[in-house]
Amino acid sequence: MSHELIQPGELVEAQPVDVSPLAVDAAKAELDLEVLWAKRDKWSRVLRTLAQGAVSAALVAGLAAGSDAADLAHLDLKVVGLAAGQAALTAVVAYVHNKTRPKA
Repeated sequence: MSHELIQPGELVEAQPVDVSPLAVDAAKAELDLEVLWAKRDKWSRVLRTLAQGAVSAALVAGLAAGSDAADLAHLDLKVVGLAAGQAALTAVVAYVHNKTRPKA
């Protein structure tokens, strides 16, 4: 689709636009805000991953405890510790991934 006044192959010249310092400052502030939101989003994802890992650890520990429900004296705290360690490791892996390959 072309405009009636512009012919195919014709060069169009535009007048320079004066950008005020206020517009430049506003654009810089918007970019700074985007960087801030990206950092906040990164930490939010790390915390969500940690929370998901903690829920996963609680479920694993709960299942282990449930299997020994008849005899609570044999509750294996190593399983609980292993599940908690897995949750922490999951959060660390998510953090390292976000540091090395940030989302866009």
